[in-house]
Amino acid sequence: MLDDEVDEVVASLGNIALVDKNVDEHLTAEKSCEDDTQKAKLHEKSSKEKTEKNIEIDDNHSNESSKGTEIGAEEIDRTEQSDRESKIREHLLTLQCPLSWKWKCDKFEEEFIAKTIQKVKEIEEEISFQWRHFILTLILCNEYYRIKDIDSAFNELRKCEALINSSDSKGYFESFFQATKNALLHLILGCKCYLYLEKGNLEEMEKILKGICKEEDMDNPCKAALWGIKAAVAMEYGYEGTKMSVQYVEKALELDKEQAEWHFLLGKCLGRIRRIDKFNEVPAHEELKALEEAVKMARNPSYIIFLAQCYREAAFKVYSLTSNFEGNDALKCKINQMNLRSYELYQEALEFQGNCSHVNMRCAQGFHKLPYPYQDLKLAKECCEKAMRMAPDNPMVHHIRGSICNLEKDYEIAKRHYKKAGELGAYGAYMDLMRIEYIQDSSYDPVPLLESMLIQYKEVPRTTETLCQLGSYYFFIKNDMSTALRKYWLQVIQENPQSEKLKIHKSTFLHMRKPVNIYELLYDEARLALRNTDLNSDDDIKLFREIIDICLDLFPELDTGSPIQRRKMILDESRRNGRKNGGHRGRGGRGGRSTGGGRGSGRVREQWRSEERERSGGHDRYENGTAGPSQRNTHQNIRTGGVSRRGREQWRSNDRNENGDGSSEGNSDQSFTTRFVPRNRYTDSRPGQRFNRRNDTNWRERRDDE
Repeated sequence: MLDDEVDEVVASLGNIALVDKNVDEHLTAEKSCEDDTQKAKLHEKSSKEKTEKNIEIDDNHSNESSKGTEIGAEEIDRTEQSDRESKIREHLLTLQCPLSWKWKCDKFEEEFIAKTIQKVKEIEEEISFQWRHFILTLILCNEYYRIKDIDSAFNELRKCEALINSSDSKGYFESFFQATKNALLHLILGCKCYLYLEKGNLEEMEKILKGICKEEDMDNPCKAALWGIKAAVAMEYGYEGTKMSVQYVEKALELDKEQAEWHFLLGKCLGRIRRIDKFNEVPAHEELKALEEAVKMARNPSYIIFLAQCYREAAFKVYSLTSNFEGNDALKCKINQMNLRSYELYQEALEFQGNCSHVNMRCAQGFHKLPYPYQDLKLAKECCEKAMRMAPDNPMVHHIRGSICNLEKDYEIAKRHYKKAGELGAYGAYMDLMRIEYIQDSSYDPVPLLESMLIQYKEVPRTTETLCQLGSYYFFIKNDMSTALRKYWLQVIQENPQSEKLKIHKSTFLHMRKPVNIYELLYDEARLALRNTDLNSDDDIKLFREIIDICLDLFPELDTGSPIQRRKMILDESRRNGRKNGGHRGRGGRGGRSTGGGRGSGRVREQWRSEERERSGGHDRYENGTAGPSQRNTHQNIRTGGVSRRGREQWRSNDRNENGDGSSEGNSDQSFTTRFVPRNRYTDSRPGQRFNRRNDTNWRERRDDE
């Protein structure tokens, strides 16, 4: 027992009262002895428990100290790792890389990836260094990274490396490759760093970062390449990406004006934006100059084709915007020169790279859309057939084939190709499909298809155009101003009241030669309606006043004079144009049910019909056809020494055919006599000839009785 406890026991004994000392003395002594023994046992037990407890405490303290040391070490490691990662991330921010550019596509990632893979499959270029292949593969790497499929991203990046590291000739891009190699490697290594970071492999990242060429250490051509590649990648992300591309490629040109690719990308971007935002305008000088510079620096088939398209569109727009050519020989000559230049450029591109699907489809588009006598329908079909064999799922090739079939009055085949093109992403093809359906059946209801297009095409220009067309259908065809405004047009007004689609509008369902301003249309119709208050309900009156308030709030300068019956005027003009174009509507425009090619086109048309029957299980054999309308007319002119009546025919239409980016383009073929008959080595061995100057006088439209 401990001393303190003994003293305590002794003290307690002193307090006990002895009642009968003699009798209890023995018992007390005995009890005292027992108490001492019990106390000793208790003390021993207590001491033992205390000792064990102290040992346990010491052990726990020792374990906790050890554990604390381990936790401290782990925290230090984590801190060091975090600091290391932060420094690497800061370094990554100095790199140019698609994985850090944060592009946003309006489609689901899986759908966008599938479309991009399809584009890669369609590339059939003969050159070893496939520049577009490189861009598309970079995009696939970026998209796989976004959906956290790092292994697939690495796989695409290895393909990029293979393109760069190949010792083979780079063809058209040899000088481009040599001038920009450091920039190309910079992009690939930057992507690799981001992928290793995602995998947590900091050691590999640090190795790459030590060897990568920094942007500030590059020469101007390489710095320009970083901006140019950024522009090329952004262009694959739709309308918004294309708008951003303009500023990127302009920065590239500030650094390096000697690189043809940057001039080409600028012209291509401007053309895309024009066809959507300013579809009724002549190509700007900047666009044409950029493409001319690109072709001047490098005779690349892609550059040549886009320049040919720009000249063709410029000639058409100048023609369509000119109301009177009488006495304007200089303008007539200029339009002739642009059409001839376009024809020759298409021929040149086909000679350079006749086995490329994209070259063939764009040449098919150009040859069938050029006016007489430059139009070459037979060659257009040959190019279209070749492109379709190489790229059977390309939306543009189906749209072009649909347009040619429509021109040849093969409406069912045309509708089938338009529908296929629309499903594959060609917006304009659906518009052409609705035109045919409505022309064939005036009770056709386009609303379900247009409503589905709002879901399929989510980019702002597309949704805006679709909403405008829906409103136009209800306003003109259904005579339902309330639905047109409140359900459709008001959405566009609230989103962007200054939209060009509202100010320059052509209805898909009318034969309109000139666009209309929807604000002016609504303003005048509402004022006219308010004059007949007895015929209108309170709701109608409220609607008309609402329209006037909206229009005047946005455009106070609107004419406050007498309102014009714009709707009636447009409908009357549409009926007149439909009757006038009834016999020669041409390429699937809005000119009535009767369409047709020129004289002698029957056998060519039968050739395509036979082929379609053969594809659908028929037994007709595919036979070679004869020359199309333009060749027949050309031969007739050569024989007679003048211009035939058929040759003077004006093929007017307002359809919008598909461009390579899926955008639409207004099309009404300009046609007039010319002194030059272009040579066509594919269909006619005779060289080009010149017309008699005295016959180069008739610029009027074909009369109904001709």
